[in-house]
Amino acid sequence: MEGIIEILNLVWHGHEVDGLVKGIAPVVVAAGVSLIGSLFGAGSANKRANRAAREKRRLEAELTELENSRQPIINPYAGVSDLSSIAEDLTSRMTNPFENLGVATQAAEIQIEQTDIALANTLDALAATGASAGGATALAQAALASKKGVAANIEQQEATNEKLRAQGEASL
Repeated sequence: MEGIIEILNLVWHGHEVDGLVKGIAPVVVAAGVSLIGSLFGAGSANKRANRAAREKRRLEAELTELENSRQPIINPYAGVSDLSSIAEDLTSRMTNPFENLGVATQAAEIQIEQTDIALANTLDALAATGASAGGATALAQAALASKKGVAANIEQQEATNEKLRAQGEASL
């Protein structure tokens, strides 16, 4: 009996080796605490899992009920087999209102004439005063720039007309 008590005493208190107390009791206690904690943790996890499973079943049942109680889809074209009688060819009645747009050249011609007249008058004045040829060259360049502006205006009108024609064709 004394031998058993000594063994239990050594297990519980350990034995002294080089001033350190060695024993398996602290290890056994720690393992026991860990085991008990695991058991409680597992029980809590099982409760959470059971709750989640019940909620899942409830939501699935609610979804199934909603699916079964929804209104059936009605196809409005179920009895129709041929729609060609509804279609009508209207191409002969359609026209492009922008097809024959013109360009306003009358104003451009008037502007060119006025530029030519102004150039001629200025050249006469330069000749009468005896101005140099450099002044006449500068005047001719100014007249050319004015005529380029008139040409650009006509070109812009033509581009606008082409754009309108294309939009008319697209809307047809």
